[in-house]
Amino acid sequence: MPRHGWFGGAIRAVIRASFVLAQISLAALAAITFIEVVSRYFFSSPTIWASDAVRYLMACVIIFGLPDVTLNQQHVAIDLFTRKFSAEGLYNRGLSVLCAIVSAIASLIFLDVFIGHLNSGALTQGLWKIHRYWLSGALVFGFAMSTLTFVMVALSPARKG
Repeated sequence: MPRHGWFGGAIRAVIRASFVLAQISLAALAAITFIEVVSRYFFSSPTIWASDAVRYLMACVIIFGLPDVTLNQQHVAIDLFTRKFSAEGLYNRGLSVLCAIVSAIASLIFLDVFIGHLNSGALTQGLWKIHRYWLSGALVFGFAMSTLTFVMVALSPARKG
């Protein structure tokens, strides 16, 4: 995929950093799950915080990993139509434009939710309560980055071969 100048390079840098955050979240999720299993089954002393932490970290893995998956076009896809209608990459380009539009709409919806959470100060449910704006803000970030990535994919020249 071409660079798209300094803007594309900046987007790629943010996506790389986001993916590193997703990897760190996944490692932390695995470690916390291991700690919980050992605590629960070997010491009969389960933690009270692991369940909430694993949920938050799973959300981080998905949200912060989404832009990289989009950039590398690694989504799960059924390519029945892609193989038949992929002349000159027009189908993929159109699909990228459609996905950019849908992702942008999702970004705007989550931005509205994020602003509402900022204004209300609402907390999550569970034992380990955090401000909801952390989660809704992460969703805005993930979808906005995916929107920009879909635009980059749509503007890229068709792949040969």
